[in-house]
Amino acid sequence: MQLPVRFRQLAVFGTVALTLLILPATVSAQVKYDPEDPVVQEMIARGLDYISNNQSNLIGPRIMFGMAAYKANVLASPKPKEHPLIELAVAKIREKCTEDRLSGSNDFEKMYASALACVFLLELDAEEYRAEIEVLLDHIVRRQQTSGSWGYRGNPRVGDTSQMQYIALALWLADLRGFKVDPNVGKDALQWMIDTQESNGGWIYQKPIVVSGIGARTVRHSLVAAGLGTVYLYADLLGLVDRSKSGSLGPTASENDLDLPPAVSDVTNETDAESSAEARRAKVSFDTGALRSCMSSGNGWFSRNFSADVEEYPLYYLYGFERYASIRDYVDGHSRGIDNWYDEGVDYLRSVQTSDGAMGGGRGEISASIQTAFGILFLTRSMEITIAGKATGLANGGEGFRDNVILKERGDRIVSGAVERSIGDLFELLDDPQGEDEWELFMESLDELKLDGDDVSRTQQLATLRMLVRHEKYEARLIAIKFLGKQRSLDNVPAFIYALTDPDPRIVAEANQAMCFVSRKTSGPEVSENPSRTESNSLKDYWIQWYRKIRPDGVLLEMPEDD
Repeated sequence: MQLPVRFRQLAVFGTVALTLLILPATVSAQVKYDPEDPVVQEMIARGLDYISNNQSNLIGPRIMFGMAAYKANVLASPKPKEHPLIELAVAKIREKCTEDRLSGSNDFEKMYASALACVFLLELDAEEYRAEIEVLLDHIVRRQQTSGSWGYRGNPRVGDTSQMQYIALALWLADLRGFKVDPNVGKDALQWMIDTQESNGGWIYQKPIVVSGIGARTVRHSLVAAGLGTVYLYADLLGLVDRSKSGSLGPTASENDLDLPPAVSDVTNETDAESSAEARRAKVSFDTGALRSCMSSGNGWFSRNFSADVEEYPLYYLYGFERYASIRDYVDGHSRGIDNWYDEGVDYLRSVQTSDGAMGGGRGEISASIQTAFGILFLTRSMEITIAGKATGLANGGEGFRDNVILKERGDRIVSGAVERSIGDLFELLDDPQGEDEWELFMESLDELKLDGDDVSRTQQLATLRMLVRHEKYEARLIAIKFLGKQRSLDNVPAFIYALTDPDPRIVAEANQAMCFVSRKTSGPEVSENPSRTESNSLKDYWIQWYRKIRPDGVLLEMPEDD
């Protein structure tokens, strides 16, 4: 039962003040274009026409064509599963997807086909194709080498960076779709990726090097995208990153840290208080210092070397780069240092697309049809669609959503409210007298709740969230404490201490838990189910005393007067 609420609202929450505080959000990497831009849609349509008129009967190209058609349909069609290229791809996979064929077929001498077939079916309909997916996953796991890598069947001691990226995507997506994935498989693969990173932050094609020639030792854009995307996928799969920290402006953030992933959780020392608090979802123990260094070094390589127009395998590279940048956005909350990469990629593809719809260019032995499929997957922002589909329930016609998810229309698609839900949406809800039914859904979707815009905007939003602890609606106060409580920042402490005096016991408990997290006190003071005023005051005094020792000049919020 909700307790009576003392008046705690401030004038800062008026409509005008909120409008001034919330700057418009920017979408990562796109200013001129987005995937639904008419220019981009026309490029995609012409590319699909070219593929349809220049098909291959091999399973690898069939899968790529089907994936390109599916992602294009997600953007433009109310029935994304319906396209001849999709139907042909599914038929080809089912034809090949038996144990004897997987083991003996030349199509599976390398791991591209089995990994991409698995990804395609997982995205298309994980339940309908469960039997085929399980066969493919079993094949993938059995082909892992003792080093933790994957490569050509004929050379079981050589790992292949290019193949590794698609296996990582398959295992990551299978785990998210509820299939059983042995975390040790991912752990060994991640360790191989870290061990084979070059000193400049990039990756080469294969390790150990077994062929001669300068190309064998070349760090190429496409391989760095493949390697770094693989690292981020495994880090997320294994629970070594805390996405609740994504985009947070903690006390250590600075201009020198732009390439450092902020969301890697320290799980190397299980006795350490910080490790215990942050490692609850980690599936393995891991040297996260090495993981941080690997991510930072790779991100730094792209900060120094990014270009949308590269000489070798340019479209294969753009498809891999979009995956890396999107998973990095998902994990870190930003991909700073490589701004406007989507716009630059679109401009490059416009420059190379021919009148018949084909996309190609640069050096590399890849057919024009497959290159065009790569280009379409980049233009659709394929990985971003994948992430939205898992994290927030992208579907069509509302199929597959939980009952308590708000559905919103976007063109011919229906997406969950969580796709759009952000701190900006929360602030708008404060001024919406018709929004009573949405409060519970905001609390249900805290994992998807994100800050909007650039660093300045986010800083302002965090400041406003801290003031929400005074708001008259208990839901607003609770959401603010829960969101801020995921960040280890001393700037949030005055808000937490103020919330310890809240009349709602749930908010008091959340504030106390947040203080334990900030202070790294795993054995901090406990709170009873219905704390008395005396207990709340005692709790408040305890944490004020701790805060004064850490930040003697810290300013607390003015406490409410006792009723």
